Amino acid sequence: MASISPVSLTRNGEVTTTRVSEAELRECLEHELLSSVRKVEELAYAEQMSFRDAERLIREGVYAVGRMLLTLFLALREEHVVEQLPEGRVTWFGRVYRRRPAVARNLTTLFGTVRYWRTYMREVSGSGSGSGYHPLDLSLGLGADRFSWNVLSRAVRLATELSFASAKEVLGDFVPNTPSTEVIEQAMLGFGAHAEAFFEMQPPPADDGEVLVIEIDGKAVPTVRISPKVNA
Repeated sequence: MASISPVSLTRNGEVTTTRVSEAELRECLEHELLSSVRKVEELAYAEQMSFRDAERLIREGVYAVGRMLLTLFLALREEHVVEQLPEGRVTWFGRVYRRRPAVARNLTTLFGTVRYWRTYMREVSGSGSGSGYHPLDLSLGLGADRFSWNVLSRAVRLATELSFASAKEVLGDFVPNTPSTEVIEQAMLGFGAHAEAFFEMQPPPADDGEVLVIEIDGKAVPTVRISPKVNA
């Protein structure tokens, strides 16, 4: 049975290059579940198997099942989203779009990298900039970075306490695929740009009394400003 999970965002390994049907995804999921059960039985009767090694191997199986479930979820959601699209051309925010065939995309999640197909709505020539959008990604709130928000938010949270390189290394102990230090840095800047507005929306603490704030270095990632480029 061909694999449906790529190795990473860029390396697909032996993953299938054709779109997998819902029935095939369910078959792959059932096969993975049965394979995981058989693996546990083999581990249980291995004389030299320690709990430490068994726990690590079982976690890998759980991640594999998680990738299968996410792939099935994305396929079902894509089918639902496409069913809601009207036939022919679509007008959205005053611009006209036409449905194009679904193309594959790799997405890194908490369970590892998954591959899914999503329909592209391309803007009709003459109606605007010629750009487009993916209805599935829009409905799920998926960004352009090809990392789920859960992965990025955990990387950013670690980076508030550690260097980017250390944050990447520590995150690698919990998720199979981690963002590069460059991606973590850009995510940090993106999240940090909203920090001031977030704090302004928070109510003052109740019965907190007087607060003395001593500022040693007032510039940090959460308050960084990205100045527009000025042409010389």
